[in-house]
Amino acid sequence: MKETDECRLLLINIITNLLNQTVMAYWREKFNKLNNNYIVSVITTHSVSTRKLAERIEKESSVSISDVMAVLYSLPHIIQDELGKGGSVKLDGIGSFTMSAQCTKTGVPTAEQVNPQLITNLKVNFRPEKQQIVTPKGKVMVSGLIPTDLQWTYLPNTKQTEEGEEPGGEEPGGGETPGGNGGGNTGGNGGDDPFAG
Repeated sequence: MKETDECRLLLINIITNLLNQTVMAYWREKFNKLNNNYIVSVITTHSVSTRKLAERIEKESSVSISDVMAVLYSLPHIIQDELGKGGSVKLDGIGSFTMSAQCTKTGVPTAEQVNPQLITNLKVNFRPEKQQIVTPKGKVMVSGLIPTDLQWTYLPNTKQTEEGEEPGGEEPGGGETPGGNGGGNTGGNGGDDPFAG
């Protein structure tokens, strides 16, 4: 139990430290082919590895990098175990993990015929913890992982557009990484209002 409490406090400390820093976020316009309008696209500029997170946590706490790595590497296995037992996992300040099933599209005609063989895929769902912030639009609820003091910086599109293609003509969805392949949608709202919940 003591180890669990220490892990929880460590994760809360990580997220709190990450959220209490001024954060620079990047955006650019993106052409939405679905409605022929431009939208805001949040740009992912880099990826942080487990090792880099552990190094940062070590610098900001009294925990050694080996202890941090041990916690971070054990966390997925513990979450997997708890989900497998039918539980949900709530990490305070971060959010909750639950498991859901996708079943055959046609289903079965009676409740008595329902059984686990109908499952075609299992998914882990993540619901970020919410917090209330004040924006120019008023008070809104946002993911607790979104920094409240974002400073937005325009990052121009460096890709050449093909003749006849609208600038930023990627499909609507997740962010993109300059010089790399497109980043996936991580549960956000596809680049619309960043303050929408």
